[in-house]
Amino acid sequence: MELKKTILMLAGLLSIAVLAVTPMACGDSGSGGSGSGGGDGDGDGDGDGDGDGDGDGDGDGDGDGDGDGGGGMNFSETFFPSPAPPGNLAPEDAPQIIVLAWDDCMFSGNHAEDLAHGSDNGMNFVNALFASIPDNPDGSKASTSFFVNGVYVPNNEPGGPWGSETDLMMAANNKFLSNGFEMGNHTFDHLETNGAWGKIPTQWKTSSLGGWAESVGTKMDYESWNTAGIGFNEELLLGKFSGVGKLNGFRAPRLEINDQGLKVLKDRGYIYDVDLEEGNQWNYVAAAVKSGTDTKGFNWVVWPHTLDNGTPGNWQSQDFGEKDYLKDYPKGLFENPVYTIYIPDNGLQETLAKRMKKEITSEPTDWVGDKVRDVTGFDFNLFMYARMTKAEWLEVMKYNFLLRYNGNRVPMTMGGHPAEYSWRYDNVVLKQANNADYLDVLDYNTYEDRKAALREFVSWVKTEYGDDVWFMNHGQLVEYMKKPFDKNGNDVELDKLASPKCDDFLDITGDWEISKDALGSDATLKMIDGNSMDIKFTIGKNDEAADKYTSVDVSGFFEKGDFTNVSHIDIIYETEAPIRLRLLPDASEKGLMSMQVLLAGVVGERKARIRMKDFRPDPYADVDAIAAQGFVDSDYLSKIGGLSIESASTKDETSFSVKIKQIRVHGFAGKSANINNLDGVARPHHMSVFETGEIKRTKVHSGSSVFWPKK
Repeated sequence: MELKKTILMLAGLLSIAVLAVTPMACGDSGSGGSGSGGGDGDGDGDGDGDGDGDGDGDGDGDGDGDGDGGGGMNFSETFFPSPAPPGNLAPEDAPQIIVLAWDDCMFSGNHAEDLAHGSDNGMNFVNALFASIPDNPDGSKASTSFFVNGVYVPNNEPGGPWGSETDLMMAANNKFLSNGFEMGNHTFDHLETNGAWGKIPTQWKTSSLGGWAESVGTKMDYESWNTAGIGFNEELLLGKFSGVGKLNGFRAPRLEINDQGLKVLKDRGYIYDVDLEEGNQWNYVAAAVKSGTDTKGFNWVVWPHTLDNGTPGNWQSQDFGEKDYLKDYPKGLFENPVYTIYIPDNGLQETLAKRMKKEITSEPTDWVGDKVRDVTGFDFNLFMYARMTKAEWLEVMKYNFLLRYNGNRVPMTMGGHPAEYSWRYDNVVLKQANNADYLDVLDYNTYEDRKAALREFVSWVKTEYGDDVWFMNHGQLVEYMKKPFDKNGNDVELDKLASPKCDDFLDITGDWEISKDALGSDATLKMIDGNSMDIKFTIGKNDEAADKYTSVDVSGFFEKGDFTNVSHIDIIYETEAPIRLRLLPDASEKGLMSMQVLLAGVVGERKARIRMKDFRPDPYADVDAIAAQGFVDSDYLSKIGGLSIESASTKDETSFSVKIKQIRVHGFAGKSANINNLDGVARPHHMSVFETGEIKRTKVHSGSSVFWPKK
């Protein structure tokens, strides 16, 4: 949608030193130990006899007694949002994964009306499509996930079942299962406002239509999600399909899910969710849609991740005043993102905008603007809402594939609905009174066009790039993230932790400074020890009339070159609002882009193991610079001279606290806190990325993002 909010860089930033510390080198203090001295005969004075000086007796020097060198930081179930492939894979060695998944599952294709027009309608089309896809490079079969509404299978529920082919749907779902496809949960009755299910909780029932309240998934409480929203359909499906055993994945109707729904998924043992949109960062979109970017590739859309540290795409939505119902992300739950589909800026953006404004009559269309830059990655949004022709859809899908294939190889996903590939959809569903606004869709594409488009796309992918392409289901994608392999199916190692392991980073970085705007923002800082601190951020008031917006950070500095061999930053933190870590180029490195990561786990203690290649450009950085920037590597790190912790709050006129409980930098070579007078040359005060003009938080690109219909 057209964004009403503009965000511009700040003016008049101030900088003050707030804390002086004692010089120290990594490893000088033997931090992390807890033992008492003497009596063990190894000469280190810690009393444990292992000679490492930490007092825990395991010999790894970290003081936690587990022998892994992790200092109590267990990251086995935590996967940080990263633009880089998992493990130590270079993008060109990673498989290009494609996940085509399906919702609702309401038309089997075996209804007499569909069979009269061919045997490959509805779910039968999905079976035929995947049967046509050659095996993956390791010989495994192409697979898919399907998220089922139980109302379409036989049931005795008041207000159910729906449709005239529930018995046929049982057979069709079982056929999917026999083909090795993965079943997931999509709620019982799609949370429809015009439904008639008798078990809708009273407080969430609409008085006018008798079904669920509008956008109920964004409002529902934990108990309602646990019973009527998720739990009921889960138990129904497991009872009907005995061979399933367990449901691991969930997709909410219209992607409407809140904190309580995600918590229920975690508590019920689900492995992953597929609801949160990604790739929607404002200037990322502008960079990705520039004509010709597909041949160069695009690097900055993140791979699947757990929700321990939030999700960058949802932060962007909140920065535009949307989706405030998602903040308390459950730890350990995987998010397989719904990736936005980029529309190349070659004239098609204007064509789609004109078409939508012409054809949509049931809602205002002023938000569309003059261009459609990106569309939510579903067949409905592309074929029905944006009204793409077959040729346009193929052009767009090939463009998005090549962005990935020539870039960071982030998985390509698309959500589908088997019904839309059936005769009955065009000739029954679209002709219902409540769908009158979509009858014109048939002027641009038909069910036969949609089927042909899918067939041609998968054929093109496998013919041109088949040696590198894997068709997976969502569950397999999660397993891939946990145990990655290269494009040939060979296992890969995880990224190695560099040495030395620095637990005194906050001491070594010298005087920490506060950089703040002239709009009332500020920060206070209390250093606890060499790897922990407390920060209080106060956020001033945005001056929208002058296009000035708040910013404040605290920063520590080190010698240029000290970060050259850093591999990871480990952090345990608590924060009441999102924050960022930002790599600051040394003052001598003019024009070098700063890189950042978002930490948006805002309830309770959170932890992250951040690889250096997990850092990305700021979502409001210069568009051409975003496109040109490569992954963080040792050459880039050799030019870094500081690290900042900055507010990423999407609210002004507020305050929040941050506790950095532990920070460890693997491979840091810093030894001196005399950072403000290196080699006798006085260091200039910290220049914020807003002060330097690197980040211009303003909407300089016209265009809209197409999500879901407004009604």
